[in-house]
Formats: sequence, structure tokens, C-alpha cells
Amino acid sequence: ILFTSGLQNVLMPAFSALAAEPARMASAFLRSSRTLLLVATFITGAFIAVCPEILQALWSGKWNAAVPVALAIAFSLPFKLLAPLGTSLLDAKGVWRQRTLILPMDGLPAGASALAGAWYAGVAGAAVAIAAQRCLMGLFQACYSARCANISRSVIASLVTRGILPLLAGLGLLMIQPASLTSAPADIGPLAIAALVKAATFLAGWFFTARLLNREAF
Repeated sequence: ILFTSGLQNVLMPAFSALAAEPARMASAFLRSSRTLLLVATFITGAFIAVCPEILQALWSGKWNAAVPVALAIAFSLPFKLLAPLGTSLLDAKGVWRQRTLILPMDGLPAGASALAGAWYAGVAGAAVAIAAQRCLMGLFQACYSARCANISRSVIASLVTRGILPLLAGLGLLMIQPASLTSAPADIGPLAIAALVKAATFLAGWFFTARLLNREAF
């Protein structure tokens, strides 16, 4: 909520100031998207890397069963943050009909996803279904808004792919020990070491890939 409301409060006026200059508005949208994905994938991956350790340290194992739920929702964060970026662009362009249509297109599938996921697999199923819906809706809103700004599908697809690949690269390194993604040592010493090793492992994959693919965003 803090991220999305903050993004809308900052970006909508910024895009509105460029309403008479479509080329500059499109350029600002692309620059904002690159930077947003860079920051969001860093936060998301760092949290996923140490999520079990955080829950173990805070609640002494009482909430460890919530780790899969937290991981699923966290993974959808970069995609979710594309949505307010897109809606800010639509607001700045004053396309109110399209902006209004997005609301039920987001809300109804979210409710249906939660219901279906919970029906099949309880709370964890609902979390995974909601995360999937957030990923798809974020991508849809980004692509739809980009089209309204005359940005080609190939450009936005390249931007999103390059933005998400650093997250996947870092998580791929963590998957060398998949059990560590959902479990953490109980003792504080091994727990701290495990958190540091996992964070460093993710950051190595994320940083190398981000510098390779998104040098301009740094």
C-alpha cells in the first residue's frame, strides 16, 4: 500500500506535466519502469532469501508455516508495482473510460483467484493464486498503458524481461539448496550465518545480471 500510493502520488503529476509531449511522456514511463523494477526486484529477492530466518527470529518458529504464503506474495511485488505505474500514465492522459474498466478487471479476478486457490489448497493455495493474479495483472496494466502511450509491445516486453531476469538469476542461485528457501536454523548463530550466506548468494546473481542487462537503470 505504501509503495503503490506513493508511486501514484509522485508519478501522476510528473506524467501530467508531460501530457503535451507524448515522446517525453513515453520516455519518462520507460525510465520509471526500469528504475522501479531494479529497486523492486532487489527488495523482493532480498526478502525471499532471508524470509525463513526473519520469521524464525521474530516468532521462534511459531509462524514458520506461513513462509510459503510470504514467499508467494513477495514474488509478485515487482509485477504488482507495475500496476500503479500504468494507471498513473492513464490518469495523466485522461483516458478515464479505460482507467475505470481496469478496476473490475483487477478486482474480480483477484477475488476469484483467492476463492479457487483456497478451495483447492487452503491459505497457501489462495496466496499462490493471488500472487499469480497480481503478476498477470501487473504485466497487463503495464502493456496496456504502454500501448496508450504509443510504446510498442516489443519495447515493453524487452523492458520487463530485462527487469525481471536479475530476480530470477538470484533466486536460481538460491535454488541450489531449495530446502533453505522455506526453512531456517533454530539457533541464533547458525540462523544469522544462514541469512548472510543466502542474502549474499542472491545479491551475487542479482547484481551481476542487473549490471549486465540494466546498466542504464543504475
